[in-house]
Amino acid sequence: LGCQFQFNAVPGFTPDHHSLLGLPNGLVRPPAPSQILVNFGLQRSALCLGEAAVFTASIYPSLPGASITWDFGEPAVGTANTARGPLVTHQYATVGTYTVTMTVREGSGPTYSYSQRVTIQPATQAHLVAEPAPRCSQGPMVLRVAPIQPIGTTFRWQDGSTAAQYLATRNGRYSVEVTAPERCPARDSVEVTTLAPQVSFDPTPPICTGQQVLLTPTTQPLGTTYQWQDGSTNPVFAATAPGTYTVTVTSGAGCTSQAQVQVPFGDDCPFSLPNVITPNGDAQNETFQAVGLEPKAWDLQVFNRWGRLVYEQPHYDNQWAAAGLAEGLYYYLLVQPTSGQRLKGWVEVIR
Repeated sequence: LGCQFQFNAVPGFTPDHHSLLGLPNGLVRPPAPSQILVNFGLQRSALCLGEAAVFTASIYPSLPGASITWDFGEPAVGTANTARGPLVTHQYATVGTYTVTMTVREGSGPTYSYSQRVTIQPATQAHLVAEPAPRCSQGPMVLRVAPIQPIGTTFRWQDGSTAAQYLATRNGRYSVEVTAPERCPARDSVEVTTLAPQVSFDPTPPICTGQQVLLTPTTQPLGTTYQWQDGSTNPVFAATAPGTYTVTVTSGAGCTSQAQVQVPFGDDCPFSLPNVITPNGDAQNETFQAVGLEPKAWDLQVFNRWGRLVYEQPHYDNQWAAAGLAEGLYYYLLVQPTSGQRLKGWVEVIR
C-alpha cells in the first residue's frame, strides 16, 4: 500500500471499460480483460504555503499513445497552471482551496477526467518574546509567544515540552514551534544572555595518589570564561589531589557565578609503609613515608621497644625522621580519625 496517498479510480476509456480502484505502488488484483486501472495520487491534501504539491498518475496496463494532463485550478499563474505527465508538482502562490483535475486521453479517443481538492494553509502568526528579568539574576526568564494564540494552538519547545510559555534558567538559545488550528507551523528562537551562569558539577569520583580527575562544570554558551582557584582559565581542570576546588564562571554579558566541588580520596587506594628509614642526610629514605595514604588525614604515634611514646603528630605529613632517637626498632600506629581505621607495624631506624 502507498503511505499518505488518496486513491481514486477514473472511468474506463471505451464503452465496455469499467472503473477500478488502484494503488500507486501496487495492484490489489490484475484488472479483468478490457478493464483499465488508473491511479490518481495526491501525496497530501493540505499543504503549507510555499510547499510543492506532488501529483502522480499511472495507467495499467499501459496504453500506447495515452496522455495525462493536469489543471491545478489556479488560472492566475498562467501557463504554470497546467502540466503533462504521470508525475508533476505545483507550488501554489496564495492560500486557499483548489480543485485539481487530471485528464486522461487514450490516443485520439475520448478523454476522461477526475478531480480532487487541495488546501493551501497559511503560516501561524507567532514570534517569541523574552520578558525582562533583573540583569545577572538567577532568573527564570519567561519566554512566551506573541500575539496570543487561539484555542487549540500547539507549542513545542527545543526540549520537547509543550506548555504555552517556557521558563529559561540558563543563558543560551531557545526555540519554539507554534501551530494554530488550520494553519501551518511557525518557528522562532531567541538568545538569552543576561542571566547569571548556572554552574554545577556531576558527582566526582574518588582519587588515589598519582591519579588525576578532570573537573568539568556544566556546559556554557560561547564567550564564557573560567577562572579556577589556582588562577588557571581552562574550561576543564585536572585535579591531582583530594580537596575542594572552586571555579568562577563569567558569561559573555559579564555576569558571574561560582561553584565548588569536593574531590574525595578513595577508600580502597593502594598504599605502602616502610619498614626501614635511613635519616643520615643523603636525601634518600630520610623520613617515614606513608605512600598512598591520604595526605594529612591520618594521626601518627611512634613507640620505642619498651612501649613508650616517643613521637606523635596529628594529621601526619610524612616528615618523621626519628630526630633525637637512637637507631633500632620502633613501632608505629596510624589512625584515620574519621573512619577509625588503624594501621600498625614496625620500622627500623638506621643511620
